[in-house]
Amino acid sequence: MERNKQLLDLLLKENKITPEQYEKFKLAMKKGNLSDILVAQKIIDEEALAQLRAQVYNFPYINLLTQEVSKETLNFILEEVSRHYQAVCFAKEDKTIKVACVIPNLKTMEAINFLANEQNCQVEYYVVSQGSLQAVLAQYKKIEEEISTALEIKAKEEALTDGEEELVQI
Repeated sequence: MERNKQLLDLLLKENKITPEQYEKFKLAMKKGNLSDILVAQKIIDEEALAQLRAQVYNFPYINLLTQEVSKETLNFILEEVSRHYQAVCFAKEDKTIKVACVIPNLKTMEAINFLANEQNCQVEYYVVSQGSLQAVLAQYKKIEEEISTALEIKAKEEALTDGEEELVQI
């Protein structure tokens, strides 16, 4: 709740909302998700909201909408874990991983730090929009499709090889 108030204060300070809207959103955030309300009412777009949220949480912002993440890097955090904690690993340099999340809360950071510690890695956190997060999460699907295709090709090759061996034996 405190972070939402900081976000509203920042929106007011940057003249993105009026004092009247500030009071209206302050009441509305008790009933629903402030971010959803701001984006739905076109007060601010999703990427600009993520940039402001980064300021509130004191983490850098990154836009991952068009960034391709390597399989190895993406799989540093299993898909199930990424979806549960709404956090993705988008870069790995030496013993440092870069992790993006929409809302960097303590629960998420504890889980990611635990995984990183198992691999003797440090973590750098970034804030992203929900759209950026979804774009990276969709890349897990590509990996699944590639694996599935590779397995199908291997099965066909093995079937052909088995068929050739039978012909040679006849």
